[in-house]
Amino acid sequence: MVKRRNIKVPSEKGVAEAKRRGRPPLKRRGRKCQTTAPSLMERKTCPTPGCDGSGSVIPRCHKHFSASGCPLRRKRKYVRAHRMFPQKLSISDINDHADVSKPRPLATSHVVRLELIQQLITPPFGHHGDCEEPVLQGVAPPMDVRLFKEALKKAKTTKESKLKHVVLGEHQMEAWFLSAFPSVPVLHLCEYCLRCFCSLATIKLHAKSCPWRHPPGKEIYRDGAISIFEVDGEQHQSYCQNLCLLAKLFLDHKTVYYDVQPFLFYVMTQYHNGGCRLVGYFSKEKCSAMNYNLSCILVLPCYMRMGYGRMLIEFSYLLTQLEGVTGSPERPLSDLGLVSYRSYWRDVILDYMSHLKKEDSLCIKGTVKSAT
Repeated sequence: MVKRRNIKVPSEKGVAEAKRRGRPPLKRRGRKCQTTAPSLMERKTCPTPGCDGSGSVIPRCHKHFSASGCPLRRKRKYVRAHRMFPQKLSISDINDHADVSKPRPLATSHVVRLELIQQLITPPFGHHGDCEEPVLQGVAPPMDVRLFKEALKKAKTTKESKLKHVVLGEHQMEAWFLSAFPSVPVLHLCEYCLRCFCSLATIKLHAKSCPWRHPPGKEIYRDGAISIFEVDGEQHQSYCQNLCLLAKLFLDHKTVYYDVQPFLFYVMTQYHNGGCRLVGYFSKEKCSAMNYNLSCILVLPCYMRMGYGRMLIEFSYLLTQLEGVTGSPERPLSDLGLVSYRSYWRDVILDYMSHLKKEDSLCIKGTVKSAT
């Protein structure tokens, strides 16, 4: 059991003695305590050294009692930032940011606030002349406006990547377009798992421990040293993403990098020195509403003009025949894809017409059916 403390109630003699000595009398039980302490707003001061609590970073406030609303603390913060980054901040920006006497646009409703910003950003026609920059005065501090203009200028300029060459096994290829690889002058890729490395020493260490000697998935075609592997993008997501990033270096209109789950990848390899090295690939959707039999096709520059592109195109039509549907490549075709398909169909039609007899009739439907 908890013992109750006995609170002594002062007598009249004790109260008189306490008043004589200048001490506050004890509180009597059942009476309200008469506090003589100052109010919260009067005794609370700003914790920032050297600040008397006048002014505030909040508009229409004449006093502050916390460090978050202290204008002196905010000014000191920007002074420290100016010492660390002098090229980003200037003294005028610091003074404008810390000055609480300047009027700021206020609104009682968010709708009125949005209308005010819209009027400031989109002034009447001809107000700026040929300048396309919006007016941001009164909407944001001058420092924020200047940083916004610098970011807008950087976004408009095309950023060139430092990546110039890609080394894949024994082949060194020049990068044609930008990709999401590290920005280094020479990028090294493992020819089996397609992992990227920034130096020659790291790729040599990886080559000693890499367990792969062919792409993941199952081998569905083999003719001599040439093999084709079917790789599911959902089961082998990392490999397919690396394959798409590699393709972006040589295809300008390549858009899919990471969302590879809905696609099947057919990877063509060439057996050499105990491993199946990448030659090219094409991808197709698992469930295509338009019956597309090919979404993206790539042959590495070191294997171009050897007939591998035509072989991949013909293989895509053979898969369509096995499925029992009529398919076509996804449109619009890229520049290299258009050249490859025109070359393929020209050779197919000429080969079909060369085997025609004189008594045979020639029609477009029969030509396409026999060619495919």
